[in-house]
Order: sequence, then C-alpha cells, then structure tokens
Amino acid sequence: MNQAVLKKESRFYAYLLISLALAIPVMLWPLPLFIGMTSVVDATIEKSWLIAVSALLVAATVADSIIAGASSLQQMLLHTTWVIITVAVISVALRESGGAYLLGMMFFLHSLRSAAGLWNHSSGWWLWPAWLRDAGVALAIFLWLALWPR
Repeated sequence: MNQAVLKKESRFYAYLLISLALAIPVMLWPLPLFIGMTSVVDATIEKSWLIAVSALLVAATVADSIIAGASSLQQMLLHTTWVIITVAVISVALRESGGAYLLGMMFFLHSLRSAAGLWNHSSGWWLWPAWLRDAGVALAIFLWLALWPR
C-alpha cells in the first residue's frame, strides 16, 4: 500500500478514535441517573458533565481549525474567531443555569462548519468524522436535557 495512503488513513483513524474517546463521557455521563445508580440529581454531576462537554467542544474547535489549515489571512482570522467565540460561550455556559443548552447549540453550529465543507465537496479527510462527532454530541446533549430529572 502506498505510504501516503497509509499516512492519511492513520490520521483519519487517530482523529476518529480521539474524537470518540472525548465524546463518550459527554454522551454517557448522565446514564447512571437514568438506570438508578444515583437517586438524586446532584449539582456536581451536572457541573462535571458540563466540564466534559466544554473540554470536548474546545478540543473539537481547536483540532478542526488546525487540521483545516489556513491559506490566507482571512481563513486564519476565521479559525481564530471560532476558537475565541467557543471559549467565550463556554465561559458563559459554565456560569448560567441553561448553559447545557448553549453548549448543545455550539456543537450544532460547529457541526454546520463541517457540513459546509461536505456540502461543497471539500476533500478534507476529517470532515465526516467531525460532522458525525459534533452532530451526534449535539443530539446527545439535547436528548439528555429532555430526559434530565428536574
């Protein structure tokens, strides 16, 4: 097999596995509440979950910005703006009571970033895994919030 193909495949699978490793706590953290392992919703459980969501959001935004690269000043500024907005939203989300909804919305918006590349038939190897990760996490967040015992 061609060395360049192996290198591209290994980057794809590494990116996919890292994304999955970061997404699993976000997608499964509230599960114990729903299978009876925790009898009462504790603020620390929700806060810990929000921290896991925030860490994944920052990692996804930064990784996608770096992998996409920048061939112009405009692209560099756009990537930097994504990271700044992400960090600002996280700062607000961790302090507000409806912060999980805000983080879910950020994942949805971030999924549109990858979806735009897919729609335009870009050749980025990371676009499908990024879109699946972000759309899946947004869906999981909104699902957990709909089921969250209040």
